[in-house]
Amino acid sequence: MKVLLTGANGFIGSNLIRKLECEPDMEIHTIARKPFGTDAAVVNHCCDILDRQGVFEIFEKQSFDVVIHLAALTAHEEIINNKNLALGINLQGTENVVSAFNQFCTNAVFFYSSSGKVYGRTNEMPITEKAIERPTTILGKGKYITERILDFYADVESNKYVVMRIFNVYGGDQKENFIVPTLLKQLSEGSSLELGNIYDKRDYLYIDDLVAAIESLIYNRQKLSSFEIVNVGSGVPVSVEDMIEELKFILKRPEVTVTISPQRMRYDETAVEYCSTKKIHELTGWERKFDLRAGLTETCRKRGMI
Repeated sequence: MKVLLTGANGFIGSNLIRKLECEPDMEIHTIARKPFGTDAAVVNHCCDILDRQGVFEIFEKQSFDVVIHLAALTAHEEIINNKNLALGINLQGTENVVSAFNQFCTNAVFFYSSSGKVYGRTNEMPITEKAIERPTTILGKGKYITERILDFYADVESNKYVVMRIFNVYGGDQKENFIVPTLLKQLSEGSSLELGNIYDKRDYLYIDDLVAAIESLIYNRQKLSSFEIVNVGSGVPVSVEDMIEELKFILKRPEVTVTISPQRMRYDETAVEYCSTKKIHELTGWERKFDLRAGLTETCRKRGMI
């Protein structure tokens, strides 16, 4: 099985590659602006997905069975500060990759990494794939537009197109502009946390569980429809306050205090947001293995905090 990943050097991509390259039946290729590591088992194609000609040349020379499109700006601050770039990568980059996929791949599957943020304001909890999309955040709006582009291009009958609506992910090597590494960075510097809203509840999934979910979709791709939307999350609502309590236990730091900073508040979010994982379980049998305490423990261990 020949698998291509975009966004290979990102948090999800790098963890996914390290798992897939251990599978004996997979040949891993990447499209990225810089090579993924030095592992000879990975075939690197150095190219920006905004380079349409370069992308098409890669697909023309290869015949991929699976394409996993992860390349995107996903951090809130990154998108806010680079709206044109974020929109370009999401829209034009995705159009380049899926167009090349359509032209040169047959009997193949295109997996797109979307976000649970596309649902936005909904009263349905847990959120199923049938919920109406009303995105409120900059990330959700961008991902929703890109989903529609993918739907527009999903017209090769022999191929399949899968939208993975991934909820919040965390793990040891995640960048520090996400909540879990923010907490751990501040805790490494002292016992006082400065945060925004710590009471809203979100769906947090440990990275190893996400990798296992994507792998399960790949191996069960024959069960997927021609255009499939699948939630990928923990199915459990968790607040930052819950995380802090778990970290106090894991790190043996009962003295931790919290200060709420108005500058860190976000006003485009919903109060509660978590997904149903029934569909992916029925399709693949996947279930998460790491609850919040186990996932945070592994994260702390990988960051050398325990």
